[in-house]
Amino acid sequence: MSKTLGWLASSFLVFTFGYTYLLPQSFEMLAAWLAPLLGLGLRTTLVSLYLLYGDPFRDVSLLAAWLSAAFVGGLIARRGLRGIGVAVSTYSAIHAILGLSVLAVLQTLQPALEAGPEGLRLPPVPPGFSFPALFNAPVVGPGLRLALDMLAATQPFDPKLILEAVGEMVVVNAVKVLALACVAGLAGGLLGGFLAKKASGRGGSEAAGFPASKALALILLLTLTASTSLIPLGSAQASPFKLEALGGLISSDGSVAVASALVASELNLGVQTPNPQLDGLILAILLTQSFPPDKLPSLPLEGPLPLSGGWQSLYAAAPPTVLVVVEEALGEGGEAGAAPALSSQLSAYFNLPLTYLTAVPLDWADRAYRVAVYWSEASYTVSEEKLMGVLAQNPEGFASYVYDVYRNGTFTPGSQPWSADGSLVAVGLVNAPKALQLLEEGGFLGQAVVGLTSEQEPLGSLIRSFTQASQPVPFFFHVSFWERSLHSSPQQHTFNLFSFLRNSKPPTAASDSHASFFFIAAPSAVEPAPGWLVLEEGAVLKLLRPGEPLSEATVSFERVFPADLKVSKQVEPVSLEEGDFVQVRIEIRNEGLTPVFNLQLDDSEALENYGSAVRLVDGSLKAEWAQLEGGTAVVHTYTLTLRNLGVYTFQPAEVSYVYRGENFEAASNAASVEVEPPGVFQVWGTGILFSWKLAGKTIDAFLPGYGSILATLASAAVAAAIVYSVFRSFRRKK
Repeated sequence: MSKTLGWLASSFLVFTFGYTYLLPQSFEMLAAWLAPLLGLGLRTTLVSLYLLYGDPFRDVSLLAAWLSAAFVGGLIARRGLRGIGVAVSTYSAIHAILGLSVLAVLQTLQPALEAGPEGLRLPPVPPGFSFPALFNAPVVGPGLRLALDMLAATQPFDPKLILEAVGEMVVVNAVKVLALACVAGLAGGLLGGFLAKKASGRGGSEAAGFPASKALALILLLTLTASTSLIPLGSAQASPFKLEALGGLISSDGSVAVASALVASELNLGVQTPNPQLDGLILAILLTQSFPPDKLPSLPLEGPLPLSGGWQSLYAAAPPTVLVVVEEALGEGGEAGAAPALSSQLSAYFNLPLTYLTAVPLDWADRAYRVAVYWSEASYTVSEEKLMGVLAQNPEGFASYVYDVYRNGTFTPGSQPWSADGSLVAVGLVNAPKALQLLEEGGFLGQAVVGLTSEQEPLGSLIRSFTQASQPVPFFFHVSFWERSLHSSPQQHTFNLFSFLRNSKPPTAASDSHASFFFIAAPSAVEPAPGWLVLEEGAVLKLLRPGEPLSEATVSFERVFPADLKVSKQVEPVSLEEGDFVQVRIEIRNEGLTPVFNLQLDDSEALENYGSAVRLVDGSLKAEWAQLEGGTAVVHTYTLTLRNLGVYTFQPAEVSYVYRGENFEAASNAASVEVEPPGVFQVWGTGILFSWKLAGKTIDAFLPGYGSILATLASAAVAAAIVYSVFRSFRRKK
């Protein structure tokens, strides 16, 4: 019976450790996203997969879990061969847990699968989720990456190749885990037998019962279990050229965007030129961004598995930092040459770890090109600081002005009360002659650009000097966004960019700039100041001479913008256990001076994504008010109960209203709440109960009506046998 006790202890220890501490971050993200629909079975499936097929040589914690569990099991078994048997049976037990977990997931999915493709809808991705991170996930990552490469290369999708690649890795890792467990089990068995002999005073007697070896094993088991609570889980050189631009764009809903650009051969991006590896380069962009997904327009995603939230969810799961390289394909196989070198050099210079994601071949005008994509988990705040630092290399011109505004926190979301709601920064290299050739061969757009080089002056001479650069030219681009920052009180608007950016010091054009542009675009006609050019109705441009200061940056126009209405959604509590209640609170505040009418609130979409996992227990998802005066607010609440673990992401609540005789819409923020995973002892209990029910259903298929009775009797018999064996061991010693 000591072998059985060793197997139970070993299985309990390795799964408990794996469930509590070993789940990789990529699997945690996947469980948080899909567990509200698939239940606890998804998390236990992922835990079992990692325990069985993770690489123990890449994860010290996984290695320690198997060595410790198998060693303890062998120690209790008290013989070397028994220790090996315990290791093999423990590995088999985790397979059994995996099978039961998959079965539980399939049972949960059954109603949706029976309803067809329309019945299976993925919920919005939760905060912190990253699709690229899944491609680095253990076990499933290589298959996902191969599938992505197939799609990117427009090759026929071949599941067989994916299964072969994943299967080979799974077999290799399984052999590693099982071999290590057997060695640890053998060592534990030999030590347990030696201690039993010493304690009994006899040569290898099996009647040693439970004394020293089992007491030591119990101490080790308790120590290892308790100790788990303490484990914390270059400069590109080209022909001299410099162009700078700065301006503001006002949209029809009162949102404001401020953009700046700098193209200058002296910018240092840490890229070595001349470099033969860059001969085929057309364009490289290292970009970092932070835009609220719920502020983007909602567009549905079509397909067999539509994602709730549309492409907003995809954007939310996109990496904050990416590198995109467009180049000519080299060699017969179309292999890339510039992308790896650029990735390495830009990573080193900006201290941003970039990971290869995919490469897409393109055919354009009978030429072969390649678009390579790299990504980084580095947050926007970290990336922004490094990339905006490029402007510090230019102590004059628009670059100096933009960098001063950045240091005041205006461009960094959340840094100051007046900071932007979202920002994007990009640096890179462009090979102007090759890019122009690509455009020229591409049709009307390229031909139009080429035509400007000979027909329009001084723009033609500017483009010619740019396209004659002998090496790739570095560039910097930045845009920040303020959502609905302008409102219709009064209806006549005057917009001053200097005041908006909280930097009254006017910028001055760089003394060595080929061209310095300043522009403002508004949603209606503006009266241009002397010396300004009207590009089209509502858009004006000022071309500055080298060293000329920009004395005026103001436009006036008329527009009925939406009311200054703030809609916020909050959930309380933000972390809870299964079955607990959560209250959703939606506040609509009119921060303007003029009343709004016919307010209608609709938050129905919040519950549509999670099916039976969410239940409305109090209140309503809709509400309406006849009028909301300026400076006042209304609050609407309702209560939900959440059945499964995971992160629930409730989509923004929608509000429609009438303001100044026109119809407008507003939306709240999205809100998330996390249901904590149950404790490991609850998981064991749930698994035992599920196994009992499964056994009952299986018996019922052959002996209708007797399944529960026979399953209960069998469970009781097994439990009684184990208790009797332990009791007998104590009696023998006594």
